[in-house]
Amino acid sequence: MAAPKPVPKVLLFTQALVFPKDRPCPGPLMLTGNGNVQLMVGSWDALELGADSNVTINGGTYSGSNTVEPAILINGDNAYVTSANINGPGQGLSLGKTSACVNNNTFGVGTGLGSAIYSNSTTNRGSGNVLNGLNSNLTPGTCVGP
Repeated sequence: MAAPKPVPKVLLFTQALVFPKDRPCPGPLMLTGNGNVQLMVGSWDALELGADSNVTINGGTYSGSNTVEPAILINGDNAYVTSANINGPGQGLSLGKTSACVNNNTFGVGTGLGSAIYSNSTTNRGSGNVLNGLNSNLTPGTCVGP
């Protein structure tokens, strides 16, 4: 018998608040002000029992807080990032795992971003991203989210 397909999770973080899929964020999401990475999808949990994967980021504004860390750091497989506005300073989006789909995001011009997208795997794909002249090594291609 084949293993069941993982159920995609939709997580929206604003500081310490989590909005599950059945109770979405009550308004537009803007994430700024942390002293480090603004949003991180980990490849581990605090108890080392599992990893975040199949996570969707749909919309919102994410602004970096320093020139070293990315605004969004994804270290979980099969992430889907769409319709987000990502600003600097620092790096915009860092994809450390595989099979991400990154479509239709806008990277802020004049916000201090050093690069838009850094992908650690050629299996990460995307299209329709507005890079505004910033660098990206994301593999071009079509992909669909959950």
